[in-house]
Amino acid sequence: MIRINYIVDIGKNNSHEIDFVARTYNDLYYIHSSLSIENIETKAREVSAFKGLDDGYKKIVITMDNHSLIRLEDGYKMIHIFDFLLNEDMLKEI
Repeated sequence: MIRINYIVDIGKNNSHEIDFVARTYNDLYYIHSSLSIENIETKAREVSAFKGLDDGYKKIVITMDNHSLIRLEDGYKMIHIFDFLLNEDMLKEI
């Protein structure tokens, strides 16, 4: 993300850490990364960091799960790591 001119920080929402907060002049993205969120408990843990962030910015989980783009509950999105790495515009497109 830094290579394609995003400013990247670590975020915190109450007691939950957000892996990456990526921003440009116009956009901001909350990003969590997880090997897999196919397990219900893991999915709940990963998306719990986004709860209460009602500012309109995209909330994205990047995984190795065999799905390209999935809409999760509450407008959260999941993308495959390869789609994220191979398409510099993926954050804007989803």
